[in-house]
Amino acid sequence: MQIIYGEYPPNYKAIAKTFKIKGRTNIVFTYGDSLYVPSGEPVDKYLLRHEETHAKQQTDPVEWWDRYLVDPGFRFTQELEAYREQYRGMGDLPLATRISYLDHIATDLAGEMYGNLVTKDEAKAEITKDIILKHTGTSSKKDRKIKKMKRQNRKKARR
Repeated sequence: MQIIYGEYPPNYKAIAKTFKIKGRTNIVFTYGDSLYVPSGEPVDKYLLRHEETHAKQQTDPVEWWDRYLVDPGFRFTQELEAYREQYRGMGDLPLATRISYLDHIATDLAGEMYGNLVTKDEAKAEITKDIILKHTGTSSKKDRKIKKMKRQNRKKARR
């Protein structure tokens, strides 16, 4: 996937006409096999996985975008698939970070831009449905500290 920083996709006017995004640079757009990043900011690997899913969906980007802009049901199915792939890639994150990230993407999927088609809880359930992420052993400093305190408390209780 080609990443184009500081630019908008060729159909940006149609996108901006459909959605309330004028002037927002924190949004990225996939058009065919190109990812447009107007802000110029780096894209994390989880969002990149989401956008790569859209690139695979867009066998004909003109046709895909034409339908995406007018059909909320189609838009939801496409976004759900992309968010599920994004979530599936989060297995390397500490649990607390993964939960926070899931909350963020569920808020997006349930939001106004996609037509408020589901609640945030429904979005979480749909994104995570049948996906089991194994614990990789990666944990935050806070998680390790809590585990250490619990071990110490168990040892004290045995004395």
